[in-house]
Amino acid sequence: MIDYKEDDFKIEELGNFYSKDKTVFRVFAPEHETLFLLINDTSYEMVKNHYTFEAEVQGDMEGKKYHFLSNRGIRFNDPFSYTLFDDESIVLDKEKFNRDIIKPQECKDVIIYEASVRDFSSSDSYIGDYKKKFLALAQDNLKLDNYYMIGLDYLKNLGITHLQLLPVFDFDDDHSD
Repeated sequence: MIDYKEDDFKIEELGNFYSKDKTVFRVFAPEHETLFLLINDTSYEMVKNHYTFEAEVQGDMEGKKYHFLSNRGIRFNDPFSYTLFDDESIVLDKEKFNRDIIKPQECKDVIIYEASVRDFSSSDSYIGDYKKKFLALAQDNLKLDNYYMIGLDYLKNLGITHLQLLPVFDFDDDHSD
């Protein structure tokens, strides 16, 4: 068992730190001696600093897929990445996600609707542009021939106060529908 102290690393310094000119990648991996950063098909050996590994990659890496690989063949994603796609971490410009904080309204009577992201738009009767895709949740003004609302408009019409989405990550390992 590795005995590390709280000051051996700083959690706010882990993950990827994007800028247009370069991206810095840091991961806490005390059980590894050597670690590589793989971006698409390019491998970068990471520098070990106590229990944390770091790599700096020049250029605009926004949207690039990456993961880590140890010299023992252990492959893993960045636990601090904001998103995954095709079982790869993705470099994002986090500044694009900074928004004003919206304070929630006080709800006395909560009505929660639970929906599967994929199943929400997988019916044969779904007429939107994004069948079985995340974007189906953002498409509105969808009506069947009999003017029956479907999709997000249908949920709004139900009078729900909260929508719980399951799952909200990439889970289709076998690439099935």
